[in-house]
Amino acid sequence: MKKIAFAIISIGLVFALGSCSWKLPETISVKTNADYEFSLGNVEKDLSDKLGVSNLIGTVELPNNGKIYDYWPRKSGDTQKFLMYMPLQNIPIDISDYFDKGALADSISNISFEKEFEVPTVDFSYNLDIDLDEVNEQICNEFRLAGIMLNYGTSTFSQIYNFADKLSFKQGTMKIAAYNVDISSSSTSVNDIITTIDTSYNGTVYLRSNGKTVSGTFYNGVAEINLSSFIFKTSDISIEFSETSNSKAFIATIDTSNKSVHPYQINSVEGLTLTQPISYSFTQNIDGLSGLDNVDGCTIGDGDLTLNFSIPKEWKNVNPSYEIELTGGINLGSGVQTVATSPATLPLDNKSITTDDIHANVDFNIVIADATIDFEKKPSIGIGTKIREIESVTVKLSNQSLSFNETQEIPEDVLKIVKELELHKCGVKGTYTNTLPSENVISLSVFSNFFDIHAVSDATLGKNINIEGGKTDSPINILSGDDDVEDYTRTVKLESSPSASDEFNAFDFKVDVILPGGEQDKITVKKVKPGTTYTFAINLEPVIDWESVTINLDTLPSMSDTMGTGFNPSSLYASLEDSLGKEFAENIELPDCKLYLYLTRPDVTVDGDSVFENLDFGSSSVRMFYGTNPSDGSTPTQLGAFEKPILTNGKAYDENGNEVDVEFVAEPNIVTEKNENGDEVVISEATVGSSLMLSLQDVLKKPNDIDDNTFKDSQLCVDYNISLSGTGSSGIKITKAALENSESGSIGIFALLELPVKFQVKDDDDGIEEFVEIDLSSITGDSSNTSNSSSSGSSDSSDDSIFSKYIDAVDSLEIKYTVNQLPITFKDVQIGIDLFGTGTIDNYYKLDKSGIIPFGSETVKQLQASSDSISPKIKLRMKEGASISMTRDKSVNVYVEVGLKTDGIVQIK
Repeated sequence: MKKIAFAIISIGLVFALGSCSWKLPETISVKTNADYEFSLGNVEKDLSDKLGVSNLIGTVELPNNGKIYDYWPRKSGDTQKFLMYMPLQNIPIDISDYFDKGALADSISNISFEKEFEVPTVDFSYNLDIDLDEVNEQICNEFRLAGIMLNYGTSTFSQIYNFADKLSFKQGTMKIAAYNVDISSSSTSVNDIITTIDTSYNGTVYLRSNGKTVSGTFYNGVAEINLSSFIFKTSDISIEFSETSNSKAFIATIDTSNKSVHPYQINSVEGLTLTQPISYSFTQNIDGLSGLDNVDGCTIGDGDLTLNFSIPKEWKNVNPSYEIELTGGINLGSGVQTVATSPATLPLDNKSITTDDIHANVDFNIVIADATIDFEKKPSIGIGTKIREIESVTVKLSNQSLSFNETQEIPEDVLKIVKELELHKCGVKGTYTNTLPSENVISLSVFSNFFDIHAVSDATLGKNINIEGGKTDSPINILSGDDDVEDYTRTVKLESSPSASDEFNAFDFKVDVILPGGEQDKITVKKVKPGTTYTFAINLEPVIDWESVTINLDTLPSMSDTMGTGFNPSSLYASLEDSLGKEFAENIELPDCKLYLYLTRPDVTVDGDSVFENLDFGSSSVRMFYGTNPSDGSTPTQLGAFEKPILTNGKAYDENGNEVDVEFVAEPNIVTEKNENGDEVVISEATVGSSLMLSLQDVLKKPNDIDDNTFKDSQLCVDYNISLSGTGSSGIKITKAALENSESGSIGIFALLELPVKFQVKDDDDGIEEFVEIDLSSITGDSSNTSNSSSSGSSDSSDDSIFSKYIDAVDSLEIKYTVNQLPITFKDVQIGIDLFGTGTIDNYYKLDKSGIIPFGSETVKQLQASSDSISPKIKLRMKEGASISMTRDKSVNVYVEVGLKTDGIVQIK
């Protein structure tokens, strides 16, 4: 018999699609008519990735600076909405508005920056250990024993180089050679009486000293003895030969011929005296500044270099000296430094350090007399710097555009209407901060032919200001004309093909920020303190101060284009299928969305006459259809015959074919702020006050003459042909003050598409009430999790009888739930539980913020009997015609618990 606990927990954990079981206490008494509740915890999952803008709407790239936004007007309401902003034509009469929204204004704003950088601590410290291999080798080479082999087996040394009291080897090999001797010689020197090595000599030699014996066997007259961990004590050395003769002599030396074959190393020596000093040279590399990737090098203003020779405390009677030359990454300028054992301090003022390795070239000399040396402890030369001020240092900066030289063409339709501009002072303004010392000046240069910004002395060069060090939030003003002239006025003419110096068809602007050192990605600063953080910042914005604009309405421009929006309802349904299930996605439809059209013109009066009163959009037409989605960005081609007219010959019609008045209004009010993900959200009521509002319910459905696959690859397109007419005026001067009082500063057509993410269950009109279902497992998936659960696993087979007794006392059970958050509204939603996975649910209940799903005792017994095939499901269903909205919060958060009602008393254990 399976555990009833597994069945009960499975009901709740369907929300999480996880597995966990509930273990009952070992002893329990259940009283008659008692009620029990068991928490199964919270089911939580964030579906923002599946139901976000990019998945629901798809990749949308709109021309003419169009954009799709998350739409949350007045931050009110919980329904997810999107807003597609499509400028179809925009001719700014306020030319500064066009400039402000163009590429040059963006470039000026983008050049603004704020940087904090820390002057690196360029000090370095290095212990240069002195290699003692030369000393080791020389002592080994001078160690020598020589003597006569005596008949009684031992040997006395007629010659022993007694230059040390005690010599301790870490490793080494002693070679003992047997020599023939000239018996006629009267010399007492072994060197004088030996002749040749006796290659026929064999036998064994024993070497004893300091209580240890080592041995070697002769081969071709030579024996080798391993000296690992062997100590020679001069007053206690003996050599014994197994084969002796008074006509034989021996010489014992340390083999230093090939260190890779016979390595040698002295651990320590006591009472050592060498008749000649040991001298040798070596070179070591020091990192210096090579670890500082962002530093090219520096010149020191105030600092010292310290050289400190350190001898191990275990050494006695050793007199070292050295000469050191530092080259490469440091330029001391004075060459070799001769230093004995005392510390030496060298000034570094005006000396340079680079990121190259520093080479320490050392000539070392050591005099040894009755010395004690521990070769495990090496002497060293401490090399260190203390830099208090840097005269100059070059620091690399992260990528930052500090210059631009761009031209922004004025569109042809603007050139046809706007003929002259009367300008006052234009250019850039802002603030700067430069906390570097006053010696560090940043140069800012601005040049523009259009705005007459150039150097006084040379009209081909930019106008400069110096951004001095030691300043915070100081003003920047680089404007047209002479700085000493307040009343500046300049008239520029706009022509498609300029032929004079005062005629233009484009704005031009050149800005250069020149850092100390003159490089874009580096800064060379002076008189700075190591480890100090400095700030330099520039904040710029364009200044376009104009007095009036002269317009010509004789020849009005037209504009036509076919614009792909990138939007297709299929992408929305595909995302819903992925998150809420295929059955749901295939049986719903978007009930409606709205298109808002804005026709704008300035309401400006000159000499009592309304300048644009007779301006209208004549034979302008706007329509929507589904078209191809070319990957190369070419113009889309219409698919099928369906199209939605918006404007037809300058007129609009409602769904019944009745003409609708279209009035000129102000431009749509788009106010945005960024959400926690950095995405822009429109929070203004952008769709208020439009010229025309149309339902696009028919546009959201697949046209009958386009097959499914073709439709999925298509996009919603807007085709427009804008023709202005009805004026005939020319040479009209409009002042900036007049335009500022106008609701609109441009002639244009703007379209806004508002898409609330609302759905309606399809109705097949067959007279039978039908439903569409959602399995909650398709929402939460396997990655859901339950928390705060009091259950734990148990697989003990002896529990079967316990659960058998327990279930007999259960009269009924119920599932209690609290919906803290779902990504859809549930006004018309019902909930049901299929305990056995048969696909049949007897009863559905209205889904509320909290509710109870009851089950009687028969269901409990059936649950026990069918536990081998339990596959419980929790389903939501909606009947035909039901409306559902997607919420702005795309998360799932449901609390679940099980309630039990009992009848009787059961004693378990």
